[in-house]
Amino acid sequence: MPLSQIMGSLRSAWKAWSWFWFRPVTASGLGIMRILMGVMLVMTSFDLISDLALLVGPDGVYSAGAAAKGTRMGRWTWFDHVESMDVVYLIHAVNIVVNLLFLVGFRSRTMGVLSVVFHAALYQRNGWFMNGGDRLVREFTLYMCVVPCGAAHSVDAWLSRRRAARRGEGPSSPLIPILAHRLIQVQLCVMYTISGLDKLATGSWKNGNALYYALSSENYQRSPALVEPLLTTQFGQWVLEVASYTTLVWEIGFPLFILWRPTRVLALVVGAMIHFGIFASMMVAYFSAASVWAYLSFGPYDWAERIRDWRVKRRQGGLVGASSGEE
Repeated sequence: MPLSQIMGSLRSAWKAWSWFWFRPVTASGLGIMRILMGVMLVMTSFDLISDLALLVGPDGVYSAGAAAKGTRMGRWTWFDHVESMDVVYLIHAVNIVVNLLFLVGFRSRTMGVLSVVFHAALYQRNGWFMNGGDRLVREFTLYMCVVPCGAAHSVDAWLSRRRAARRGEGPSSPLIPILAHRLIQVQLCVMYTISGLDKLATGSWKNGNALYYALSSENYQRSPALVEPLLTTQFGQWVLEVASYTTLVWEIGFPLFILWRPTRVLALVVGAMIHFGIFASMMVAYFSAASVWAYLSFGPYDWAERIRDWRVKRRQGGLVGASSGEE
């Protein structure tokens, strides 16, 4: 093969790689995703206030020494060195402020990284109350911070427009690399695939009764009144069996389903239904919310602009209709 052909193939491969990971997309969608993730971070922080003394306090249920011995890998958290609950509450107050600043988009990337650090410090101190949703929230927040996640719908964007106006420059539509979207997509695909393969190796999933056993545990039930008909009726047990097999196929096949647009839409709709069912029937903190939030990364990358344009057209149509009625 001639050298020129080899170099041409390498250039084509590099262009495809760059297009996949770094091509520019509008910043509006990720700006809305940042706001929604900021809401989850703030709500998580407020949820923990009443239990801080028990979970991470110096006299809490899990001592710093026990936490260190129970961790296989290295760990560090400032809560190991805090001997006063007043300081614990002060640190957590700063955490909430940082989360709020990330939500409104002031120094967005810095505040996002700090939010991850603050939340990681909590779970490094006591990992027993951490769940899959907490991990997803931290990981997705970090992924957003690899790009200018405050380029739209933020205080940062407002300040940038003010500086541009002082220079006599007109408004512009900010673009960001697609990298954050891709990392979120890959994370979700890996999570579902590994989860599905683990389920496939479990007898209860292969037999179709995994959800029946899961909902039978009072530790996870959100509403006994909602779960009871599923557990005690033949039709309800059949629904749980179908749902078990559907979940298994959907998780394992998710990376393949999203490659083609028609099956991608179906996979995301089925996923939203599954996560809604999980949220309605089981107490899983923010796992379902964070997972469905990540589905926004699979949509058209100008989905926020499309919604805005649709709302403008609808409003203009309403005004035209009102004007016609007056005449």
